[in-house]
Amino acid sequence: MRLAERRTLYVATNMDCSDMRLAVVARMLSTRAVRTVCAKEALWEALAVEGQADGGATPAAEVQRNYFASLVEQEVAARAHTFVGSKYSTWTDTVRGMRLAAGKPASAHHLFEELWALGVK
Repeated sequence: MRLAERRTLYVATNMDCSDMRLAVVARMLSTRAVRTVCAKEALWEALAVEGQADGGATPAAEVQRNYFASLVEQEVAARAHTFVGSKYSTWTDTVRGMRLAAGKPASAHHLFEELWALGVK
């Protein structure tokens, strides 16, 4: 796939997808023809905990749902063409390890804080 065809950014985050900060980033990227996808709610629906179909999730079910959603998002990030993680994140460390084990080049792994310091905005 050519670089020009890579125009989708999947956002894996523990924030609510409707968070204003994500909306600002999405709006900024849309001016560069980059579409952002934050599918956390859809993923949570797909991972509905058995016995919780009425939407009333217990705190334990909530933790389980978040855990499984995180695993799915780690797999998406591990398979992505490029990955931008956070410097102080064990989640990022796990994804980077998965990507290296899969033979992804180190040049396809970036840290948000390093890109920001370089002026990439």
